Amino acid sequence: NVAGWPAYYQSPSFHELWVDTASYPPRLTWIDTLVNKGLSTGNSGSTQWINVESKSKIFKVDPVAFAMKLANPSDPNALINELVFLFYGPSISQAVKDSLKLTYLLKGQSTDFYWTAAYNSYIANPTSPGDEGKQVPKQLQDLFAYMFSAAEYHLH
Repeated sequence: NVAGWPAYYQSPSFHELWVDTASYPPRLTWIDTLVNKGLSTGNSGSTQWINVESKSKIFKVDPVAFAMKLANPSDPNALINELVFLFYGPSISQAVKDSLKLTYLLKGQSTDFYWTAAYNSYIANPTSPGDEGKQVPKQLQDLFAYMFSAAEYHLH
C-alpha cells in the first residue's frame, strides 16, 4: 500500500499500479517545483526546513537548514547514510551511496575533506563562505532533487 491506502488489486500488477508512466512525470514535476523553484501557496506557516517568502507565498525546501538538523552533515558519508535512511528506508548498495557522494557532494574530488571544508566554510559564513563553500546550497539542492526523484524514494 501507499501511506495507508489499500492496494488496488488487479492482476498482473496488483499493488504497483500507483506508480506508472502517467503518475511518475507529475511526481518529478512536483519534486522539481518543491526543491528547485518553490511552490505558491496560501499557507503562510513554515517549518524550520522550509523557506517561506511571505510576500509571494512561495515555499521550497531549504536543503542547508534540513541538513543542519542531521547528526553530522559535514561528514559526507554520515550525511549520505542518514539521507538514505530518511528518504528511502531500506538501505541501498554502498556503490550507489559512493556514487551519490562523489557526484553531488565531492563533485568528482577524491577525498571527503572537499565536502567537509566546503560545508564548514558555508556554515561559518553563509553570506561570504569562501570559494569552496559557495556551491554548498546548490550541491544539497541537487542531491535532494535526485534522491527524491529516484525509484527508491517512490517505491518505499
